[in-house]
This record gives sequence, C-alpha cells and structure tokens, in this order.
Amino acid sequence: MSEQPLLELRNVCVDVPRAGRRTPIRIVDGVSMTVARGESIGIIGESGCGKTLTALSIVRLLPAGGSVSGGTIAFDGTDLATRSEEQMRAIRGGRIAMIFQDPMVALDPLFTIGDQMDETMREHLDLPPAELRSRSIALLEAVGISDPEGRLRQHPHEMSGGMLQRIVGAIAISCNAELVIADEPTTALDPTLQAQFLELLAGLKRDRGMSVILVTHDFGAAARLCKRIVVMYAGQIVERGTTREVFESPGHPYARALIDALAYGEPGTRGRLNAIEGQPPDLADVPPGCRFAPRCAFADDRCRTEFPPDVELAPGHVARCWKAGTTA
Repeated sequence: MSEQPLLELRNVCVDVPRAGRRTPIRIVDGVSMTVARGESIGIIGESGCGKTLTALSIVRLLPAGGSVSGGTIAFDGTDLATRSEEQMRAIRGGRIAMIFQDPMVALDPLFTIGDQMDETMREHLDLPPAELRSRSIALLEAVGISDPEGRLRQHPHEMSGGMLQRIVGAIAISCNAELVIADEPTTALDPTLQAQFLELLAGLKRDRGMSVILVTHDFGAAARLCKRIVVMYAGQIVERGTTREVFESPGHPYARALIDALAYGEPGTRGRLNAIEGQPPDLADVPPGCRFAPRCAFADDRCRTEFPPDVELAPGHVARCWKAGTTA
C-alpha cells in the first residue's frame, strides 16, 4: 500500500466575486494534485492562471469573498474544510507555512525582525523568552544572515530585498512546518539572489525533510528546486509529471510554449524571447473546448469545440490535450 500523501487536492474549485456580476467567477476549476512527505512540487503558469489562489485555498487565506466551492483539500488525511478557524490558525505557521512574493508586504515595517520572529514562535511553540531569542539567532544563521543578533534589532526598511526574503524564509521554518508554500518568492530578486534563495530552499528541504510547493511563472526556477511540476492554464491543470518528463517531453502545447520562452533563439538574436501570442481567456467567459485553443498553433475544430481528455504519456505524466505528445 502506498504511503498517504501529506497533501491531497481533489477536484478543487475556487470562486471569487467580480464587480458588476451577480455570480462569482471560477478562477480555479477542478484542480487535483498530491504532495508527498519531503517532496518538492512546482505549480507553473502565467499571471491569473489560478496558481496563487490554489495555494491560498490550502491555508484558507483567500481574498475577501473568495471561497472553495467544490472539491476537498486534505492535509495529513484530514479535510481542512472541517477545521475551525482556531484550528486553522494552529496549522498556519505551525504545520503549513507560506513565503509570500514581497517580503516588504509580509513583514510589518513598525516592528523589529526579532519582534516578528518571536510573535510567530510564541503562537506555536511553548518556549521562554531566552530560548525564543536563541532560536531566532540560530534560524537567521541557518538562512545565511550575518550578524544575526544585530539584525534582530533592525526594522525591515534597514535591509535589502534579498536579506528580507531570507528572513521570511526563516520565519516560515521557525516552527518546524511540514509543508512550506512559496508563492513567487524570487520575483523581486535579481538573478544572483534568485539562485541563492532557491539553493537555500533546497537545503532547508533536504536538512529538515519538509515538503515544498513552489508557485512560479518561471520554469527555470521550478527546474532548480522541484522533482515534479504541475502546469496550470486558465484555472485548470493542463500537464503534470516529473520535471525531467515535462522539460524534455512536454505533452501540452502550452507547456512547450513556456519552455520555448526560456530560450533566446538563434545566434545573433539574443535577447529576443519567444513570446506566447495572444492572451489567456477571460475566466468569466471561457471558450468551449480547450481553453488554450485560441492561442495554439496546433488547434483544429475539435480542439475549439470539445473539452480535451487527460492523456497519460507515461506513468504519472499526463497532459490534457487532444494532441498530447504529438506537437513537439
């Protein structure tokens, strides 16, 4: 019998209100995925595809009016929808932690780094003040912060973006979370700091045995950290598989287009990225058939009128496309 996954989403749907409409809009539509203990998974897609709302639905931090309107989210075998808000507060930060995109938003500018680290640990750990301070210093050292004692006395505005992102990472692991969800954690960093932060996450995952969900639009970032990849488009998963499978043999034209966008083209054209033509559909008025069809060079009449099935290209490697695996 296979081990129970740490996290399992089954046919999850998320609706959010939109001004001027009586009915909400479905931003996440039937998402299913699992995360094993100690595993790292990337959720990849363009802005607006639903990847961040998928992540926020796990910890029940959806924006005002947003709701999980269908499906189940089970953590360690327990449906999180059955947990009270008090129980969810214990889970958030304690067993599931989030690293948000902008550390300047995640951290309170009015309080010192030490105050904010202490607050998180006081909520979840029963430790005296002296031990909290020692633990904070050790955590900052673990994420590569020099002079940790001095940094605890500083405010967020006194530090660089790369340093703040490391501090947010330290707070995320401060209570021994089993699952860390990192939502576009490297977007605000330069390429060198991006690589350093991803190496930091990989090291923390290895040393602490935690699971990681990396939410990103960057295929390259996911490839550095993640064992498996889930590709989302217009609220749905269009491909999932191991990083190697999806990178080397993408079955969905959208996944192929994302990978091609990493390339710089022929010699002499460096800097001219391969863009994906067109725009994602308005989720208030999605087209029939495949949602990527209006932008897909391989689409035919069936693609534009009939919803495509999931096609298994290899065990565990699945693409939702009528022509899965034939367009490379």
